[in-house]
Amino acid sequence: MKKFISKLTAVVTLSVVSTFSNADLITTITHDYGQQQYTPNSLASNNSCDTLNADSVTITDNSNGCGRFYDYFDFSTVNFNTIDSFELSLDFSNVSDRNLDWLFGFIPVWNNENWNVRPGASASLNSGYDYSHDQDIATTINIDANTVDAQIFQNMITNQNFSLMFAEESMGSDSFTLNSASLSIFGTLGEPLAAEIPEPAPLALLALGMFALGASKRRNAK
Repeated sequence: MKKFISKLTAVVTLSVVSTFSNADLITTITHDYGQQQYTPNSLASNNSCDTLNADSVTITDNSNGCGRFYDYFDFSTVNFNTIDSFELSLDFSNVSDRNLDWLFGFIPVWNNENWNVRPGASASLNSGYDYSHDQDIATTINIDANTVDAQIFQNMITNQNFSLMFAEESMGSDSFTLNSASLSIFGTLGEPLAAEIPEPAPLALLALGMFALGASKRRNAK
């Protein structure tokens, strides 16, 4: 009986620990761009360069003085204790290695498109701690205190806001298509809310363990 109780206690303990332990991945926020899906924050501006399509957004960089693309990932409702890093996943297309531009309107010039990602803590460029250094556009970009300015990374956490902006460094007008952007947040979860109730299976195991322990005590008392 003692061996049975010992094994049962171990099983119950492992079940409870696995159920309530903190996961490395806290949450993932996904923006699927499109007319019937999600509209980037920058398109609310009247001078946006970008175009919202049925299931994507066309991001354009030109010299007409219109506003650039930006979007927010608000995680103020996420219950976290610490944040160690972010992972930005981009689904995009039509980024060409070379693009034909016209100098003075009639001289053909080939240039290399150079799209970059600017992660930041806000869409403002008025402060030195709003946006980080550019990173080459890629399908997956890891962001932590080592890959961006440490103060900017801390501001992201403090503001509970991850902002996304793109920049294109070559001459002329260039564009690409962005289908979606996903932000995964890694760290440790905050304490469970008091109203949360344990899942049925671990609760049943815990009750069974308590019953077995009580039965053992009654048996020993006889």
